[in-house]
Amino acid sequence: MKRKSMRKWLRVMAFVFLAALAANSFGQEAKESPVLPYLQNGDRFFEQGKFKEALGEYQKALSLDPDNKYAQFQIKQIQDKTGLGAEEGQYELLPPRDYSKITFELGPVFKDQVNNFALRPPKGWGVDNSDPNFTVKLTEPYSESYIFIKVVPTSNPVLVNYPFRDQVEALVKKLLDQVPGAALRYCNFERFHDDTVLRTEILFKTGPNKSLISTRYISDINRVVIVSWVCQEKLFYTFRPWVESSIATLNLNPR
Repeated sequence: MKRKSMRKWLRVMAFVFLAALAANSFGQEAKESPVLPYLQNGDRFFEQGKFKEALGEYQKALSLDPDNKYAQFQIKQIQDKTGLGAEEGQYELLPPRDYSKITFELGPVFKDQVNNFALRPPKGWGVDNSDPNFTVKLTEPYSESYIFIKVVPTSNPVLVNYPFRDQVEALVKKLLDQVPGAALRYCNFERFHDDTVLRTEILFKTGPNKSLISTRYISDINRVVIVSWVCQEKLFYTFRPWVESSIATLNLNPR
């Protein structure tokens, strides 16, 4: 797959999952979309290499839901592969990457004064806190890995306990039922800065590629801080030392 296509896919899927999981109420249920049959048909044709038929199904989905990010992405991917509906030269390829030269250094501290948190992003990563869908988005230069932080205000302190885990797990599975090729592969507690947090891992695919979203839910007074990072599954262990070192610097109440 072209790097630009993967970059768009990571952005789309991170938006889909974080926008849903960062809803003000964790008990909010998702409604089944009427475009789901068309997306499923499109995916089936896509996997069979019938790109023209797949394109038609995704276009039907867009006719019902013009803002459907998944259908938009799949159409772009078909354009990348086949040129159907794409202008010549529209999609560029990023240069090859030498992963052995990643140094795993961290950059200077980033402080969000409004949301009262700080962390040291990986060195060289871009910081964007202007996107209304995320509190802050950190982007790896080749756009092969992302860190997203979303601060969700709550009316009362949220206890990270078994009922909370069951609630998040049920919501995630409900959402993933509407995303072909996605599955929850892990949902359990872990220790983070001497506190108990919930971590989930979601694996999803498009064509021959698989990517992973690893998310921590951190309760802090009257808010839940959701920290996610996204990358291709085959690069997960390449980026993990770097990203985990960065997330470990997260300070929810810096002075």
